[in-house]
Amino acid sequence: MAPLPPIWDPYKSVDRLPQPFRMIDKILAEIVEKALDTCLAKDKQKRVVQATHIDVVSVCATRAPCLLSPSSWPCAL
Repeated sequence: MAPLPPIWDPYKSVDRLPQPFRMIDKILAEIVEKALDTCLAKDKQKRVVQATHIDVVSVCATRAPCLLSPSSWPCAL
């Protein structure tokens, strides 16, 4: 008696799409990957800027600390 063939599970198989749909799937995957890379690069750049940001603290004529940008300082330095 010959051995039984292996049991085939149709849910574990991957159906291949017809050629036009495979091409569209490939193009969409590339677009999504490029968009994700761009988002990650922008996020990394934003984190670097935030990590290197230093708040300007000065002492005004009133001896009160100013946490404002230099253009909006109430006193002249």
